[in-house]
Amino acid sequence: MTAPRRKRSRRMVTTPLVSAIVPAYNAERTIDETLGSIRGQTYSNLEIVVVDDGSTDGTAQIVDRHARADRRVRLIRQANQGASAARNRAIADAKGEFIAPIDADDLWRPTKIQKQMDLMVREWPRVGLVYTWQAVVDHSGRVVSAQDRPHPGEEGPVFARLFLGNFVGGASALMPKAVIIEVGGYDVSLPAAEDLKLYLQIAERYEFAVVRECLTAYRQPGGLSNDVLRMVRCRDSVHATFRKAYPQYGRQILKGSILARRSGLEKALLTGQFRTAVALAGELFTSGSGYALLSLALAPMVVIRRLFGRANVFLKRAFMRGAAADAVWFVSASASAASAHLDKRNRHAGA
Repeated sequence: MTAPRRKRSRRMVTTPLVSAIVPAYNAERTIDETLGSIRGQTYSNLEIVVVDDGSTDGTAQIVDRHARADRRVRLIRQANQGASAARNRAIADAKGEFIAPIDADDLWRPTKIQKQMDLMVREWPRVGLVYTWQAVVDHSGRVVSAQDRPHPGEEGPVFARLFLGNFVGGASALMPKAVIIEVGGYDVSLPAAEDLKLYLQIAERYEFAVVRECLTAYRQPGGLSNDVLRMVRCRDSVHATFRKAYPQYGRQILKGSILARRSGLEKALLTGQFRTAVALAGELFTSGSGYALLSLALAPMVVIRRLFGRANVFLKRAFMRGAAADAVWFVSASASAASAHLDKRNRHAGA
C-alpha cells in the first residue's frame, strides 16, 4: 500500500518538545532504571509524563523522587484503567509536539530520541512514525538478543507488512501527537496488541522510517506480555477489524495469524504454558493451511535450538564473567548519561 503524499506546509522546528509517556502499574522494581534511561537522553527538549495507573506498591514514590530531582518529570495518578487508557491520558496531558511511548520496564539508549528526531525532521510529513531496532535484555540489563540486520519491508509503506507481525514494538516508536490524535489513540478495549492496531492505523496514512541501531531494550517478558493466548486473541481481533476494510490483504492477514500462533506456541513451550501450547497447536493443525502445518512441525525444533542457545550463553557467562559484565550496557550507559545531564543542569542552576 502506498502512503499518501502530503505537501510540506512548513519547516519543522529542529528541536521541538518531545513527550516521553510512561504508563506504570506496580512497577517499583523496574521504573527507576526506566526513568534513568529516559532522563539520560541527549536530546535537549524533553518532558517525561508518567501515569500511575492505580499502583498499590511504591511506584509513585519512586517517580516522585525523580520529579524532585528533574523538573522535566511529571506524575499523574489515576484509578486502574489499563495501559491503553494510561497512555491516552498521558498523550492528552503531554505538552510535546511528538510522543515517545515506553513501558515502565523498558530501556532506551541515550541517543535514541536525538537520532529519531534527526530523521523525523528530515522526513516529516511523509513519515508519520520513526522507530529503532531493538534488543531483549534480562532482569539485570544483559543483552539476550539484538536485531543486527534489516527486516524486509521495514520502512516506507509498511501497512501490509505489519499484518505479519509488530516489528516496531511498544517502546521504540516516536510519533507526532497530531497523528496519534488523528487516528484516535490507543484502543482501550484491547488488553494487548493495542500498539499494533495504532501502528496499522498510522500506516494507512503515512510511511514509516527506522533508525538502524539497537536503541531500545525490552526486558524478557512477564505479566500481561507473558499471557500468550491473550496476545494471540487480541491480535486476531485487530486482524479481523482490518480484514473487513482490506479484503485484498487476506493472504497477508492469514499468514500473520499463523505466524502469531507459531510464535505463541514456541513461547508457550519455553515458558511451560502447556495447555496454551496444546490449544495453539490444535488451531494450527486444523487450519487446513500447508504453511500452518509446516509451522507446527518446525516449532519444537525452534524451541530446542533456543534452549541450546540459552545453555550456550549460560556456559559462556560462567567462564567469561568479566566480559559478560560489559554487556550490561543499557542500564549502565543510561544511568551515566542521566547523572551527567543532571550535573550539567545543576551547574547551570548554580551559575
